[in-house]
Amino acid sequence: MRILAVADVHGKRDRLESIKQNITIHQADLLVIAGDLLSRKTASQVENLLTSLSLPILLVKGNTDHSYFTGMIERIPNGTDLHLNPTAVLGIPFIGVGGAVPIPFYAKVQWFEQKALEQLSRLSAAESIIVTHTPPRGSCDKVLKRFHAGSKALGNLVDQVRPRLVICGHIHEDSGVEFRAKTCVVNCSMGRDGQGVLIDLEPGTGGIKTVFL
Repeated sequence: MRILAVADVHGKRDRLESIKQNITIHQADLLVIAGDLLSRKTASQVENLLTSLSLPILLVKGNTDHSYFTGMIERIPNGTDLHLNPTAVLGIPFIGVGGAVPIPFYAKVQWFEQKALEQLSRLSAAESIIVTHTPPRGSCDKVLKRFHAGSKALGNLVDQVRPRLVICGHIHEDSGVEFRAKTCVVNCSMGRDGQGVLIDLEPGTGGIKTVFL
């Protein structure tokens, strides 16, 4: 399976166009959006783009996504909100949680972290792919390349469950890939002139190959 993973699109037209182009150029099987997809000014353009795509789309809400988000997903034929909603694509299990931790940033959408992560833990397994907006604390989460700003509780969950892959965003300046024991953590933020990440999952081996665009 080839995944195009993006986050922090913020409704920007150039980022939307790059998503569409990269799906075609790289023949992605699945689009994963790890939050902060929308802006109020371009919400209709975002919906039109996603509706035009023929591949499955898995999404979680970011800290700046507004109330339009839920209704939009319901109108997208191939869209699925992953928030505490186990979903399999080509036999691979996905689960997600939306929003962001309350600090250090103001968030319009915040996790009730303990409750949400308790549910996420029960729904996750070693073969799962977890999609969140906020990174786990200590992995791809440095603000100004100095301060860890991810979720400590999510980090603990990842260490306990050891999922195959975590896809996240939120910290624009720390996009990249880090391994946390057996878990591959991918921050696919587009916020620093990126175009997302191609993630190839090798069938039957558990292997993961990532290419930043």
